[in-house]
Amino acid sequence: MNDEQIQHPINVLQWGLSAMGKSSDCESLKLKKKISIDGSTYLIRFICHEPAKYETIRTFFGIDNKTFTDSITSSPLAGGKKAEVSKSGSKFWKSNCSRFLVKSIPKHEVDCLYTLTSAYISHIKANPHTLLTRFLGSFTVHFKQTVEHFIIMNNICSSEDKIDYTFDLKGTTEARMVKAKKFHSSHVGKDLNFKNEFICLSSKDAESLRKTIRADSRFLYDQGVLDYSFLLIIVQKSEDKNNNEEVNNNSNGDNKKK
Repeated sequence: MNDEQIQHPINVLQWGLSAMGKSSDCESLKLKKKISIDGSTYLIRFICHEPAKYETIRTFFGIDNKTFTDSITSSPLAGGKKAEVSKSGSKFWKSNCSRFLVKSIPKHEVDCLYTLTSAYISHIKANPHTLLTRFLGSFTVHFKQTVEHFIIMNNICSSEDKIDYTFDLKGTTEARMVKAKKFHSSHVGKDLNFKNEFICLSSKDAESLRKTIRADSRFLYDQGVLDYSFLLIIVQKSEDKNNNEEVNNNSNGDNKKK
């Protein structure tokens, strides 16, 4: 990445990832570089927090370093906007393969992640089907007079199928209604929007889901993290939509005949 391409802290993140090479056992990996923008010289800094631990996490989830780095650095990232479900003001970028998300976070969240990384690794190894966010890297960058913190995580919305409905569920009813005339992919519903809906699971899958949620909730409780949401995304597969359209067409035809 040349100097002209570094116009934003997210570009410093991309530069640092492409330049850092193999992860080390050090507590943090630091890089710096002087760049020239419009005739002015700036010092940019890149810090990768706990690189070895996050490489352990990525390896556990089957993500090799080259795939991870190339996905973030090979071309400009899409996004940079605040997500509807985010109250913190965090911004999100999507990797080129849509497999990963980059999220801007405040300093206190960087510190929180630092305190629980080892426990998180133990938890995912003991609970390989965990539904917790897959934290894949934690970073701090300095650009001009700005200091930004980022995490990279898995993107559960990476399916090529169009999302029909999304619900952010907390298991409570207080202030858990989003007012909208008609829900679709551009809205994120809450608990009361999902009140009259249900999901059919086999007894085996239902029990497995309960065990996973209990284990994840217990882990967060033990770490003193209390804000837990269950993000439910509903995607109607193309073949299902075609079948529904066929049923509707046949029903309309029957009604006309009657």
